[in-house]
Amino acid sequence: MNVQGKFLYFDAAQDRELENRVRRFLAGLHRHRLLKLEIEAKNGEVTVSGVLDTFYEKQIALSSCRRVAGVVTVNEKIEVGPPIA
Repeated sequence: MNVQGKFLYFDAAQDRELENRVRRFLAGLHRHRLLKLEIEAKNGEVTVSGVLDTFYEKQIALSSCRRVAGVVTVNEKIEVGPPIA
């Protein structure tokens, strides 16, 4: 990770490691639905997408992602409701 001014620049391996840390953190919450979320990281910016059953689960997922070391921002693309067929 290189620091230039106020911006962090991650390489591809660091992005993958950040994605894995976020997934492991969510897995540690023992909520089955959170494991189905898609996690993508780029330069410390994590995008979380998928479908959850409740707004409460969505809030848990987003607040948990923000707690993972290395996450600079979280972009959410989570829908609440039944899975789209």
